[in-house]
Amino acid sequence: MIFVDGLPFSTDSSASPQGRDTLVALLEHPALVEASNSFKAIPERRFSVREESVLDTSPRSKWVYLFQREYATVDPALVDFVGTDEATTCIGVAIWNPRNGMTSVAHMDSPNIVDTGLSQMLSLLVDHNTDMELDVHLVGGFEDVSTNVCSRILYFVIDFPEHGNYNTGSESQENLDGYSFPLGAKIVETLWKRPEKFHIRTLCILGHNTRRDPEGNAYPNFNGFMIGTSTGSITPAIFDKTSRCPDEVVRRIRVSVSYEDSSWKGKLLETYDTQTDHFKIAPCCWTLQQLHFALSLQHYSDSEILLMCSTSPSAENPDFVENMRRQWDYLIKHPDWRETFPMKQPRIFERTAEGGWRKPQGADTSISRSRIQSLSAFSSSSTHFRKPHSSSSSFNPISSLRFNFTSSNSSSSSSSSPFTEKASIERYQRDHWLYKNQHSESDQPVPTTCCSLPPDFDSLRENDIALQLPELRNLLQVLREKRQTEGDRGGCGPGNVFLVGTGPGDPELLTMKAYRVIQTADLLLYDRLVSNDVLDLVGSGARLLYVGKTAGYHSRTQEEIHELLLSFAEAGANVVRLKGGDPLVFGRGGEEMDFLRQQGIEVNVIPGITAASGIAANLGIPLTHRGVANSVRFLTGHSRKGGTDPLFVAENAADPDSTLVVYMGLSTLPSLAQKLVHHGLSPNTPAVAVERGTTPQQRMVFAELKDVADEIVSAELVSPTLIIIGKVVALSPLWPYASKEVSCLVEAL
Repeated sequence: MIFVDGLPFSTDSSASPQGRDTLVALLEHPALVEASNSFKAIPERRFSVREESVLDTSPRSKWVYLFQREYATVDPALVDFVGTDEATTCIGVAIWNPRNGMTSVAHMDSPNIVDTGLSQMLSLLVDHNTDMELDVHLVGGFEDVSTNVCSRILYFVIDFPEHGNYNTGSESQENLDGYSFPLGAKIVETLWKRPEKFHIRTLCILGHNTRRDPEGNAYPNFNGFMIGTSTGSITPAIFDKTSRCPDEVVRRIRVSVSYEDSSWKGKLLETYDTQTDHFKIAPCCWTLQQLHFALSLQHYSDSEILLMCSTSPSAENPDFVENMRRQWDYLIKHPDWRETFPMKQPRIFERTAEGGWRKPQGADTSISRSRIQSLSAFSSSSTHFRKPHSSSSSFNPISSLRFNFTSSNSSSSSSSSPFTEKASIERYQRDHWLYKNQHSESDQPVPTTCCSLPPDFDSLRENDIALQLPELRNLLQVLREKRQTEGDRGGCGPGNVFLVGTGPGDPELLTMKAYRVIQTADLLLYDRLVSNDVLDLVGSGARLLYVGKTAGYHSRTQEEIHELLLSFAEAGANVVRLKGGDPLVFGRGGEEMDFLRQQGIEVNVIPGITAASGIAANLGIPLTHRGVANSVRFLTGHSRKGGTDPLFVAENAADPDSTLVVYMGLSTLPSLAQKLVHHGLSPNTPAVAVERGTTPQQRMVFAELKDVADEIVSAELVSPTLIIIGKVVALSPLWPYASKEVSCLVEAL
């Protein structure tokens, strides 16, 4: 509920106006026009720790500063004021409780975070009292409608994909409205719908916060403010580096990377602990994609960076580009987010007597993994394959570069895997159709909850199957009865079987057709290499059945899988066979397709991105490249009994102008590497081994062929791991060597 000038606010449009109508009416309200003019008449305070005397406060003031997408709720007994700036197309929101001085401030940058964000702000402010009256101030978000649509689109494709879906056509509503207006409309609409009583005291946004030069270019009057917790008064303010509280670069990085971290979807970033008056910077994950951006964009000029990375290039602070470069430098030096947030714990800072911030004494700041080798030595490399290092460079080659995205402890690594783990009861618990009462009604032993395999593999497998058989029979009977009913109506026929590739692990690499099929399936049989993130996309009405295999343990034999597919297809079900990567690349999809077609069942194959393509693309490795590699060969690291040992093909595979990709080759790589070198492949050939590629748990080791097997052992990589061998590996922006041969080849093209 919104109040203005002490009275409930209403518009003439309807009893429940839309946010756009409400915002326009509020901007025209005489009391808010006057309040904006009064706010603009206040001199802007430039706040600096060195110049704190400007505020005429004694003793030394205590403050909290917030970056974009952050929020904090503060106690007036602990904090004197809260502030934010750099809100050009963003909007700073301040909510003050007159009863107790509790103050909450947020720097909002997207309509998508408003609903949850306001709930976060109010959670410690209102004590569930819906009759609470609160003062609200909105500052920032100037009239940013611009013809420079391309730069805004590029910026949001890179860093802010959830801000909106952009249509480059001239009639696009987003292009007509800019960013500030939709954000402001969403904020006032949400305030209107909430039960609390919000008294809007300041509305210095859009036209109220815009000035124009003689050429008609728009600029914000102010992009920041500070609010006093004792009085609730608000003042225009700008903060320098010394006054932005601790951990500036990491907090700036969180803004960009939070858009691809699902744990922060639709939320404001937690930054401050109200109870302890500590900065408690919640962890945020980032992927190698951010590193790719940093390596690529750092080479552009300041003016180019400003145009590409800002929604309002003409309105940014003078240090905008400098701040972007500082973030990229940090990402290049710290590509693994776990180095910044060990054990996914927040970074905590406490106040000092001098007014600064420090980590609490006794806090464990050690890193639980060996420090990552700095990437700055090869940061001049990028996905554009720039010039090689000169011979006079101080660059020192290293034997390998490791990105350890999990603990070195193998057991913890296993438990955090995004892939379904072998023989774990947790896998069957996620198959929600599991016969839940079987444990109490049967004398059958229950499989262990430990991910490690018990010694009696056969008994475990039989127990797993026994748990599932009753519900499988029930499901099969239901489908048969349904088929019979449809047969009486003339609609009888076998079901559909789809062999679906799910890609290397990242659910966003699914095809649209694969997503549609798994949403409509009756039964899905999935393998070990299908990630849990993909399984989360399965339709709510589908039944999941794990049929994966690993060395020494097969939850189902291949023959049993064939019979399951056939039985449910004959019963009229829509059956989906989910496989990691592509179903016809080392996935035994051809065998299943051949068996079903011999039984008269039509099979539809939906290809997936095979691990070689997905992982290579993720690392910036072209599998073929003109003048470097003219062919690529996929090789399985093992074969079924009676088949040809893949190591025997080493003579044909030892081609320096070809790229070799080894699937499932951890155990056989030492022998394969020796034979490749024996048959003429250079021992210095670049190679990379990638565990759980394209997932947040990805780990990798770069090394030369002669060292890669030892480095894999040292890094304790586990299955699934893909190995790429060939000169193209050195074209990755992550390759640590100065590979003169490859660089010269590329430069000569």
